[in-house]
Amino acid sequence: KPYAAGDTVVPGAVRSLGVLDLDQGDLDAATRRFEDLLSTGAQAYESLYFLGRIAERRAQPDLALRYYSRVGSGDYALQAQGRAARIRAEQSGLDAGLQSLEEFARANPPLGPAVVTLRAGLASSLGDEKRSLEILDAGLAQYPDSLDLRMARVFAYERLGRTDDSIRDLRQLLRERPGDAVVQNALGYTLADHGKSLDEAATLVAASLAQTP
Repeated sequence: KPYAAGDTVVPGAVRSLGVLDLDQGDLDAATRRFEDLLSTGAQAYESLYFLGRIAERRAQPDLALRYYSRVGSGDYALQAQGRAARIRAEQSGLDAGLQSLEEFARANPPLGPAVVTLRAGLASSLGDEKRSLEILDAGLAQYPDSLDLRMARVFAYERLGRTDDSIRDLRQLLRERPGDAVVQNALGYTLADHGKSLDEAATLVAASLAQTP
């Protein structure tokens, strides 16, 4: 508190207190903290993001959308744009949410693969698994080396009941990335969950655990 209201105000202290207020459910106090922080011009994108979170907690989607839409960069840009897209999708349909993320991706090319993951996740969360897989396929055509997208497609196959496809992709990844703990773990659990090659599954999971205990 001395660093948030003393003679020398440290923006990070105001932000941290605002997060604590939000975690404790004191939305009025959190709002005051982040509005104060926003007025200083310091950590503006963070302030806008958390004000959006507060608006969502208060069931004010239009206000939340206005805040999130202004978060154009920074550490919370992806989260803010993802939440904004969810609100748009709930208000106007899935295509509206996907379109907003596509526009954000065009304005931020380095974030392309991450935005593809967001778009696929949005479709999945609204129950359109087929659309989610189509988005991932298109994303991988554009970013074929993205491990995150390839893993996301594995999980999309699983949700669609296409176990053989998910195992096939994981085996291909393991050939390309021998010894990768994440891929070993995913393949091991996928095999085990479906009662396939249980000895191999145990070996893979044990190898992953040994690397990342």
